[in-house]
Amino acid sequence: MNIDQLGVHAPVVLPVRRLKMGRSGGCCLPANCTAPPCPSGSCCYVDTSKNNSVDTFSIDNSVNYSKCEEDVTENCCLTKPFSLFNKDVECGQPETCEDQSSFTLPSVYSTDKAFILLKQDGTVVAWGDSQIGGQIPSILQSYLTNIVSIYTNPVAVVAVSKSGHAFTWGDISIGSGSGSTTLFTQGGFITYFENIKSVTGSARAFAAIRTDGTVVAWGEAGYGGVIPSSISSLLVNIVEIVSTDKHFAARDEDGKIFIWGDGEKSYDKRDVNKSGSVSSLDALNILNFLKLNGGVSIPDFNTLVEYEAWIEANPEVLSFVYKSSLDVNKNGTVSSLDILMILNALSVIGGFSYDSSFTDVKKIYSNNHAFAFLTNDGKVFVWGDENKGGNTGGHQPSLINIKEIYNTDQAFLAHRIDNKIVVWGDIDTNVGSASTFYDEVLDVVASKYAFGISYITVSIDFSGSTDALNQYFDVIGSVVDGKQNLAEKLYFGEGNVSRYPSTTTTKVHIGSDFIETYSGPYDHNNPPLNIDGDAVRFKRDFYASDYAFHFNDVYNFYSIGQSPDDEHNSHTLKYTGLFHGPSNQVGNFSSDNFRLVDHPALYDKNTETLNSVKVKNSKNYVSSSRATAFLVDGSSKISRNARIREGVSRKANYVVSLGHSDYGGLGTSLLDLYDSSFQNPIGNKGDFVGLFSNQHSFCGIRFFGSLEYEIVTWGNQDFGGDSSSVDFSDAFINTSNLKITHEGCHNNFCDQDF
Repeated sequence: MNIDQLGVHAPVVLPVRRLKMGRSGGCCLPANCTAPPCPSGSCCYVDTSKNNSVDTFSIDNSVNYSKCEEDVTENCCLTKPFSLFNKDVECGQPETCEDQSSFTLPSVYSTDKAFILLKQDGTVVAWGDSQIGGQIPSILQSYLTNIVSIYTNPVAVVAVSKSGHAFTWGDISIGSGSGSTTLFTQGGFITYFENIKSVTGSARAFAAIRTDGTVVAWGEAGYGGVIPSSISSLLVNIVEIVSTDKHFAARDEDGKIFIWGDGEKSYDKRDVNKSGSVSSLDALNILNFLKLNGGVSIPDFNTLVEYEAWIEANPEVLSFVYKSSLDVNKNGTVSSLDILMILNALSVIGGFSYDSSFTDVKKIYSNNHAFAFLTNDGKVFVWGDENKGGNTGGHQPSLINIKEIYNTDQAFLAHRIDNKIVVWGDIDTNVGSASTFYDEVLDVVASKYAFGISYITVSIDFSGSTDALNQYFDVIGSVVDGKQNLAEKLYFGEGNVSRYPSTTTTKVHIGSDFIETYSGPYDHNNPPLNIDGDAVRFKRDFYASDYAFHFNDVYNFYSIGQSPDDEHNSHTLKYTGLFHGPSNQVGNFSSDNFRLVDHPALYDKNTETLNSVKVKNSKNYVSSSRATAFLVDGSSKISRNARIREGVSRKANYVVSLGHSDYGGLGTSLLDLYDSSFQNPIGNKGDFVGLFSNQHSFCGIRFFGSLEYEIVTWGNQDFGGDSSSVDFSDAFINTSNLKITHEGCHNNFCDQDF
């Protein structure tokens, strides 16, 4: 048997310090290996604790250092953020391996008005609004050591140490009887939690999963900070907690859901009025619905496609066809059986047992007001504010074979395997699975109130012999309620920069490709071949902030959105060539800013590599509530004038920042303003590797030289834009040769790869 028959490629030279092995390396020992992929539940790794000094990797010279594990309880992610052996499982954020000097991966976190930096040595610094996380209490500072994780909500911060101790500061009350521990010191007392594994924040509370799978919560009861006694003992073997503004939903390892919040309330399936208790009024609510439903004439349909077309053409009947909260047994219909379930529960002497009726749930999604539960068989059920995503109405039959769910603040979009979409909640659109303007939706990005979709149409090309696949981008819903969406385009072709006037036409043609015969659905991971034999790939880097969508093509930069308050926002380029008016309102500036917009910087989650994972959670596009910042590489020929003017010759990652200057909208590399009152906070700095934001300010991380770095902040000076007094020393001192794993991965696979 030769090496190809073992599923192993030709020997690859690897660094002596580590050996890497994945599925393409076979399933470990030839004796128990069949062929890739490995048997389900079986993962293989190279035992790096052995004295393995070989320079090449193959079965022959590594057989004595390879091990198999059959019943792996955690995913075999290796150095990837996804499991190679459990394809549907994402393994979480990057983390450092145990056996190295860098204690944790540095990262920046934020509340609404503050930033928090976790340094590589496990210490923490904060700046911004002192009331909501921007100042660490002096009594707590000495205890913030060996910190490995930071969690935030809009007003407070939780730091979790390697030993599982969780410390909280900001505008939040831990309260008594919440499962906390109090430590009395000379300076006062410190309240903390023990054995914490992960933390989730609502608007003003936290809920945490302990290492034993139980749950503890703290903060305001009106936001889920108190777990009701009716479910506290049921919260065991919990694997996921997700929040809305005022509620938490917990999923156990069997897929059962538990919901609490908005006061000390739990929400049972029979509590259709969401009052926190069950009464005959809940049954009456269903009865009244059935009476109204009887007055709606629903035609007979032979197929789901026919039904979807009828629903989309008659949106006024959506709320009469189905109501999610009244579907007590979650079978997709509302009937007298649901009434019977309530009456039976009320007749139980001593009370009935809690049951949310959400079972076999694979993943929880949420917006600010509602939850969406994706089941293992691809169906979706919801709970929450019925006007803002908590009722699917007549769309319920269409929610099948769902692969992903997206959300705005008050609506949901479900993406099906057939690349059709289903939209519900408070959003100004009737677009859905029966819409004819698109054939398949490829990607979705969400702003505060609208969705941006990349989609294709399929048609016969002009020759009549091949299929044309045309890609477009458009916005569904109003970016700002009651206002038309506006689109602007900046052309930056060779030697020219031209700004086109605003238009209400937001549909943009991205490009086309041609294929002999297309049969969908399109799969980014397995694309078809075009008539030249090349893979058909479509543009994917579309971005959304609260009130704007941004993207570019070969020669144009597009901005689509609106302003909620008629002040300057990141939806408009405001390209006038001069700076006019008060800097806190208008934000017009010279053309140098957009001469940089050519190729977005390559650093993002989709291109993450070991060499670039220096700052956990960093992005190449971020937004505050009124501004947007993103990275560009500055390689455009027409950016040369700006770089020459500033004496900058290198081509590095620069920052472009759009929008209201009080929110960071005028923080741009090489920005030339004709106004002496404004000081550019960035100047000619480049070499940025990632960006962060809160609601009022931005933070950028630069790496330059061999070991040098700088943390740059701009925006509202009181809310994180001024970091001049912060000690950033030693934040990245030991990150030059990081060994990376990912959250949820098995320890034996740390820093191993193909």
